[in-house]
Amino acid sequence: MDIFKHFKTAEWPTIALLLLVIAVWLAVTAFHASLPLPVLLVAGAVVVTLHMSLQHEVIHGHPTCSASLNRFLAGPSFCLWLPFERYRKTHLQHHRDEHLTDPLEDPESFYVSPEDWVHMPLWRRSLALILNTLVGRLVLGPPVVVAEFLWRDAKAIASGDKDVVSAWISHIAAAAPVVIWLTVVAEMSLLVYGLLFVWPAASLLLLRSFTEHRAAEAVADRTAIVDASPVFGLLYLNNNLHALHHAMPGLAWYRLPSVWRADPDGWARQTGGFVFQGYGDVAARYLLSPKDHPVHPGVSAAGYERGRRRALDIGTTTSPPVGEGGGSGPVEGALAATGMAVPDTPSVSGMAMAAKITDTRPAGSAYGRNTPV
Repeated sequence: MDIFKHFKTAEWPTIALLLLVIAVWLAVTAFHASLPLPVLLVAGAVVVTLHMSLQHEVIHGHPTCSASLNRFLAGPSFCLWLPFERYRKTHLQHHRDEHLTDPLEDPESFYVSPEDWVHMPLWRRSLALILNTLVGRLVLGPPVVVAEFLWRDAKAIASGDKDVVSAWISHIAAAAPVVIWLTVVAEMSLLVYGLLFVWPAASLLLLRSFTEHRAAEAVADRTAIVDASPVFGLLYLNNNLHALHHAMPGLAWYRLPSVWRADPDGWARQTGGFVFQGYGDVAARYLLSPKDHPVHPGVSAAGYERGRRRALDIGTTTSPPVGEGGGSGPVEGALAATGMAVPDTPSVSGMAMAAKITDTRPAGSAYGRNTPV
């Protein structure tokens, strides 16, 4: 039988973990009414996060050599809001490393283009800056990310995008047993599930992705490494070693730590010093301080000028950064308090904006590098 052939070369630690996660999810949801609220919150967040991490492994061809078998093993999405096929397609698009962080090409980028920035109302600009702080990303990130994703997909469906329509039809069919289990068997409110399982899991995933990438001229400098504790390593299936994952997406999650430990200094040099000593290090730097400006610095000057001309047509434009000879409008005044400023013109090279970003990294970063992130 072909299926046995696939299992002969399977990554059994991944399969075992997947079965354990499903069993724990079934148990926690079934007995949710008898569990203390803190236990339910932690267990729900962890199990949904782990399941999302496992689905990420499936996207990259794990744990067997059969794509259809892997897809079956991944099962429906426990987070409910993200169809697996949409996750797969957008994530593989994200892995085109030459376009990493480009808001026009990378669907997982939190950056915005200069053209979009000049058309954003003040509240949207303020929200973008808040989301670039760790506390903003963890607290407001989940509803913002989910709402924007659903809105984009709704527009795609309304416009007749067959791929998106097909993904959602498959997702609804796959998610139906999950919803039936929750509401009929476990007698759990979907609102409670959303608040205690889905939202905190989204926060944990956004913690992982918060510092995964930065705008940089060299492709290798765009992806970070967070040398996290074994607890976070397991939770994220070592995707915190993100530069290694991008370099070797076909390597099983449980093999990544040994590759990292074999040459940490070499990997640090390869990323341009884009290394964090755990998520406590990330929080110490960026809990309340924006990690960088939301405007991507590498969008072409021609594209930026098109945005400026469009802004002039409606009677608004950007001003020079605060402290650089002008620009004291309402937006610039709001940004001045954060130490951030809207760039007057972006750098085609993609890194000139670094000098305009407040670097909140303490002096003497890991491995002796002190690059703005």
